[in-house]
Amino acid sequence: MKSCTRHALHLAVLLLLLLLMLVSRKRRAVVVPPRAGRPRGQDGEAGISGDAGALDLGEPLPFEVEWRVPVGCGFSGFFVEVALGFMPALAQTRRFALLCGRCDDDFLSERLTPAEAQAFRAVWTDEAARSPAQTRRSVVIEHGDPCGMRRFAPSKRPLWLIARAMTEGDLPQAHAACLSEADEVWVPTHWHVERFEAAGVSRAKLRVVPEPVDVSTFAPSPRPAPSADSSTAASATEPFVFFSNFKWEQRKGWDLLLRAFWAEFDTDADRGRVLLRIKSYLPSWEPGPRDLEEWVDHFAVEQGKRRSSLPRVELLQAEDTSRAALKAMYVSAHAFVLPTRGEGWGLPIAEAMAMGLPVIATNWSGPTAFLRPDNAFALPPTTRLPGGQAEPSLKQLRRAMRRVLEEPSEAARRGARARDDMVRWFAPRRVAGLALARLREVRAEACAARPTHSACAVGVKH
Repeated sequence: MKSCTRHALHLAVLLLLLLLMLVSRKRRAVVVPPRAGRPRGQDGEAGISGDAGALDLGEPLPFEVEWRVPVGCGFSGFFVEVALGFMPALAQTRRFALLCGRCDDDFLSERLTPAEAQAFRAVWTDEAARSPAQTRRSVVIEHGDPCGMRRFAPSKRPLWLIARAMTEGDLPQAHAACLSEADEVWVPTHWHVERFEAAGVSRAKLRVVPEPVDVSTFAPSPRPAPSADSSTAASATEPFVFFSNFKWEQRKGWDLLLRAFWAEFDTDADRGRVLLRIKSYLPSWEPGPRDLEEWVDHFAVEQGKRRSSLPRVELLQAEDTSRAALKAMYVSAHAFVLPTRGEGWGLPIAEAMAMGLPVIATNWSGPTAFLRPDNAFALPPTTRLPGGQAEPSLKQLRRAMRRVLEEPSEAARRGARARDDMVRWFAPRRVAGLALARLREVRAEACAARPTHSACAVGVKH
C-alpha cells in the first residue's frame, strides 16, 4: 500500500514538473500582449494618457545592459527605434549603455527634442571604452544584422546575449544560423515569430518586443480647416493631400502608389481635387538617377502619359529632417498611404496613425502588429512574392484611396481609433516597460544556465 502511495506521489510530482516546463516554454515565446494593438477593453485594462505607459522602474537591474546598434547618428529606423524610442524611458534606470555612432551637439540640439537629446547624452557610450570585463558582466543586446553581432569566446561571453532582429520577408538561412549564437531573440511582431521559426530559429528563443512609437511628438495638431462649401474633406481650392514617407526602393511599392493614384484620379473632375505628396530619397545602394523627379517623369511616360497631364505628385527629397519638420508634413496631410511589399516594422505608418491620420497600408509583415479594420484601411496582400514579401491589388488600393476621399467621417473615425491604439499599446514608456520586465527575469534564467559565470557570484558588485 505504501509502495503504491509513493508511486502515485512520484507520478504526481513528475506530472507537475512536466506542466511547469510546458508553461515555461509557452511563456518564453512572448513577453508582450498576445495581439499587440488588440481592441480596447479586451483585457479590461484602462487606457493610458499621452506617454504615461506602464514603465515600473522598481528595483534597479543587478547588471548593466549594453545595447549595441551599429549605425551612425541620424534618422535610420534602428537609430529612431533605440536611441529615440527605448532610451528616453530606459535611461532613467541608469543601467543602459548605448553603443552606436556619436551625435554632435548641433544634431542633438537642432534635430531632437530636449528630452531625446538628454537621454542620448545619458546613455551613449564609446564602444572602445568598454572593457571585456564590463561586457562580460552585462546583458548584451545586439541590434540589427544577425551576422553582424559580436562573437564572444566562452571565457568572455556576457551574462546573456540577446539578438534584436527583424526582416521584411523570409529570414535568410544564414541569418538563422547566426542567431543560434544568441541566448534569445527579440522580434517586433508575431508575424516575425512564424518567419524566424520557419527558417530554423528555435521558437523557445523567440520573444515579441514591439517598437515604441513617439506618441508625444507625433500627436494630432490643428491644420487649416477645409472650405465650408466642400462636400468632402478637401475643396477645389485646397486639394486633398495623400502623404507617403519612405525610402525610394521597390520594396516600398512606389510603383503601385503612382499607378493607383494616377489611374483613380485621372479625370477632369478629380485632377484638381487631389495631391500626392511623397517624402523620399534614393538610398546609396540603389542604382539609377539620384533626382527622384526623373524617376517620376519616366514612370509617367511608361504609363503612356505626360506627367504634366496627370494628377499632381509633389516630391520632398530629403533623407534626414528634423522631428518638427517631419511632424509638419503629417499635419499638412489628409491621409497617409503606403502600399509596401514588406516592412520590419513600418515606422512611418505607425507615426501617421499616432497623428490620427487615416492610413492606407498593406496588412503584411511588420504592420500586422497594429493594422486592423477599425483603425486603418488595411489592404490584404493578394500576391505573394519571392522572398516572403507580398503586395496588394491595384483595385483594392484605388478603392481605399477613393473611399478616404469620399467618406471623410469614416476616415476620421478610423484615424481617431488609430491614435487611441498607438497611445494604448505602443507609447515608449509602455514598450520600454515590457523590455524592462523581461530583463528583470534574465538574471535568474542566465545564472541557472551558467551558475559559474562571474556575474552570478553572490556579493559581486555591478
